[in-house]
Amino acid sequence: MPSTEKLGLAAPEHTELLKLLNTGRGLVLIVGPDAEHRLQTLRILEMYLQSQRREISTAGAVAATTSGSSHAMPPWVLESWRDQARVEVAPEITTFQELESLLRSARQATLLLASTGGVDGGTYLAQAVEAGIDPVLLGEGVLAILTQHSIKKNCPLCRVDLAPSFSLEELFESSFGRLGFPFPGFYLREGRGCHTCDFTGYLGLAHVFEFMRMSPAVQEQLGEEANTEVIDGRAMTEGMLPWEAKLYFRLKHGDIALNDAAAALAASRQCL
Repeated sequence: MPSTEKLGLAAPEHTELLKLLNTGRGLVLIVGPDAEHRLQTLRILEMYLQSQRREISTAGAVAATTSGSSHAMPPWVLESWRDQARVEVAPEITTFQELESLLRSARQATLLLASTGGVDGGTYLAQAVEAGIDPVLLGEGVLAILTQHSIKKNCPLCRVDLAPSFSLEELFESSFGRLGFPFPGFYLREGRGCHTCDFTGYLGLAHVFEFMRMSPAVQEQLGEEANTEVIDGRAMTEGMLPWEAKLYFRLKHGDIALNDAAAALAASRQCL
């Protein structure tokens, strides 16, 4: 069974995530650009909860089960069923109306798990407020947002150090806004291709996560100025490490190629 430790979260983030899954009441949302990888992470969290003997249902199953007057449950049976389910999973919500419906149903389930497309937690929250979602409902209903970006990983058997060049320095500066590349301790690498990676230069994926907890400070910010920069700023003062910073660390250690890191950053900026 896949372990939550395989997600690659930092130790404090992993501990906090498990605490929310075990004791939290509200929505844990997985956000990212790739649906397949979002769903894989959602499944890992679901399997963890199953291992903790939590009862899990699909969000909306109650409505589907009770549709039709001839098969409707009595209210007391319906309430008991919801209480026993305790955890609801909603794979791939696509609209903010679905998000609002989930947040309102958070009062009927101990925990909600869902996934959706997006760049990161701060951007998604700002867009939700702009779309008309009540900031109070967001603040009270969302427990945390787990951002996931999956980048192709350099093959460890055939990756090589790249020689400095003007084009590489220009790409690095335009992507990360830092001068002085290359510098000591930075290993810019890419795979050349070998039998192990089928001559692609890649072997597996590097998953880059950002863990945003809905803290009182972030919750307060939603009702004041709900834009990405300010929300992220509040979260970072409380210890959140942005996914862009983690992407930089993976690049620095030669896990991923500069072209792939730059492409991930460019794609996220186009969505803002």
